[in-house]
Amino acid sequence: DTEAARKAELEAEATALRDALAAAKAQKAALEAESEAQLTSLRLRVDSAAQRLTEHDTAKVAELAALRAELEAANASKTALAHAKDAEIADLSAQLGRATQSIAELEAQRKADAA
Repeated sequence: DTEAARKAELEAEATALRDALAAAKAQKAALEAESEAQLTSLRLRVDSAAQRLTEHDTAKVAELAALRAELEAANASKTALAHAKDAEIADLSAQLGRATQSIAELEAQRKADAA
């Protein structure tokens, strides 16, 4: 019957959305871990450069400024990636909610029709 086929289609869509949501969350976690590793590496380089820095060593001052700028850019990139993944996760969650609601409505209609 068409209701059963529609319900199966909606359930398959909901499953695909759940899988996509889980994948997006895993990607976000991986991106955050990678970004944090890069930031840690850059922090260590900044700290190392700062330790080697002498008050009158202008080359080191320039190196330190460049490393700090790189660190700030990497941090901004990490934040942007996290926001993008959060938006993707929110969208997938909303789609999943709509699919779940459609399944519930279809089930309620099927029960009402059977009564």
